[in-house]
Amino acid sequence: MARREASGEGSEEDSNVDTDEQDEEEGEVDVEDKPSVLTSIQAACLDFCIQLLNQKITRKEYDSALVCALAVLGVKEGGWKGPEQYPPILSAVIKVARFMVVQKALQRSEPFAGEVFEDDSGYDSGVSPPPLGKGCLQFVQEMMDHFMERFMKVEHETGVNRQAMEQYMTQVGAFREMLLVLTHMCGGQPGRGPEVLSIRHSNTVQGGHRNVFIEDAKVVFVTVDHKGYTLSGDVNVIHRYLPREVGELVVWYLWLVLPFVQRMEALVWEMGTISAHMWPREVKGSKWTSERMRRVMKRESKIGLGQEMGTQAYREVAIGISRRFMRGKTAFSRDGDVEEKGAGGDGGDGDDGEIADNQAAHGSHIAGMIYARNIMEQSGVVTSKRDQFRALSEDWHRFLGFRMASDWQGSLGKRKRAPFEVEAEEGRMDR
Repeated sequence: MARREASGEGSEEDSNVDTDEQDEEEGEVDVEDKPSVLTSIQAACLDFCIQLLNQKITRKEYDSALVCALAVLGVKEGGWKGPEQYPPILSAVIKVARFMVVQKALQRSEPFAGEVFEDDSGYDSGVSPPPLGKGCLQFVQEMMDHFMERFMKVEHETGVNRQAMEQYMTQVGAFREMLLVLTHMCGGQPGRGPEVLSIRHSNTVQGGHRNVFIEDAKVVFVTVDHKGYTLSGDVNVIHRYLPREVGELVVWYLWLVLPFVQRMEALVWEMGTISAHMWPREVKGSKWTSERMRRVMKRESKIGLGQEMGTQAYREVAIGISRRFMRGKTAFSRDGDVEEKGAGGDGGDGDDGEIADNQAAHGSHIAGMIYARNIMEQSGVVTSKRDQFRALSEDWHRFLGFRMASDWQGSLGKRKRAPFEVEAEEGRMDR
C-alpha cells in the first residue's frame, strides 16, 4: 500500500510537472510565434540591402557595390583566399541574403495599417471563428474614396473642388512630360517632334488611326513617316517598341489616369471634345509643341547628365551610339550604306528567304507586301521589317540596362550579341 501510495503520489507529481512543462512550452511557443515589428532604422537597412541585391549590372561587374564587397572579403595578406577559405564566406552571404528576402516578403504581406476585421459569421456561439480580413475589392474601394475626398466640395454646383483639381491636372502634366522623355529615349532611334507628339491612343470619328498597340507583351508606337512621299508615292511605317518597365507606365496611364482626367475635363471645364492624342492640349490651354518637348529634354538631361541636350542633339547622340554599339543588322545605317533596290522597289532583303522569293518569281519586298499576309497586318507593313524594328528596340533596351529586356527572336532567328555585349564580355575576361 505504501508503495502504491508512493507511486500514486509520484505519478501525480510527475503529471503536475509534465503539465507545468507543457504550459511553459506553450508559453514559449506563443512568445516565439509573436511577430516582431521592424523599427524604422531596421526597415531602412533592409530596403538598402534589398536594393543591393536587385542592382543590375550592365557593363562592369564591379559597378555593383555587393560584388565589390565580396571581392574585399576574399582578400588576405599576400593575395586572395583559396577555394577552401572563400566558399564558406560566399555561402554565408547567400544564406543571409535569403533571410533578407524572406523578411521583406513578410513585411509586404503584413495587413494594412489600421486594418479593421469584420466578423461575417451568422452564428452566435461562445467560440468565435478567427476574424476575416477585408477583401481586395474593399481595400480598392477605400483607396478610391480617400482619393476622391481630395476633390469633393459639396457647396459647388459640380461637387468638385476646382482648385484641388487644377493642382492634380498640373501633376498629370508633369507626368506626361516625364512619359514623353521616357518613350522618346527608350523606344530605339528617336523620331522627330511632330511625329512623336501626333501619336494617338484611340481611333477618331474623322478616320484617324491609333498609334499605340501591344504585341507579345510589348507596347509599341507605330508611326508613319511621309518623307519622300512625293517621289515614291509611299509612306514609311515605323515601329518603336518600349521596354516593359516603360510600357507598363503607358498602360497604367491609359487605364487608370486618362479616363478620370477626361471625365473631370468634361465635368469641371465643360470640354465638349475629347482629344485622342497621347499628349493633348491641357485645361489651361498650353499645347504640346516641338519647342516644349525640346525644353523638357534639356531640363531632364541637365538633371541626369549635368549637360543640357535638346531633341536635335539627342538625335545625333542616339545615331552615333547605334553606329558604334548596335549590331550591324539592326544598326542605323551610315551615309551611303543603304543598298540600292531594283527597279520598282522589288529588291530583296538580303536574307535566306530571298532565294525562295526569287523562285516564286518575285522579290522579297513584293512577297511581304502582297503574298501570304496576316489578316491582322497593317497596310504598308512588311513582317520582316517589323521584326527588324523590334530587334533594334530590344538591343536598345539592353544597352540602356533595362532588367526585363527579353531575348525575343521573331523571324530573324537566334539573336546575335550586340558589339557592346561582346566588348563587355571581353573586358570581363581580361579582368
